[in-house]
Amino acid sequence: MKTALMNIQQNATRKVVKYAPRVSAAVATSFYAFAANAADYTEQLNAAGVEAQTNQSTVVSLVVGIAVIGFGATMFLKWLNK
Repeated sequence: MKTALMNIQQNATRKVVKYAPRVSAAVATSFYAFAANAADYTEQLNAAGVEAQTNQSTVVSLVVGIAVIGFGATMFLKWLNK
């Protein structure tokens, strides 16, 4: 029983020693690629945030402008009916 476990352990150790550099290189490469993509997305998200802020300001201005025009038209019509 001990020899079977020792053989399994030795085989596992050999495989780890044999494949560890390849696996670590592949994992490191994938992490570097992920980090590069994350930086690109950060720039796009910041640009989209600025554009959204501009759109929101425009919408608020238009809503306030329409409200002012509506109030002014109503007051003008009331003045004409006097």
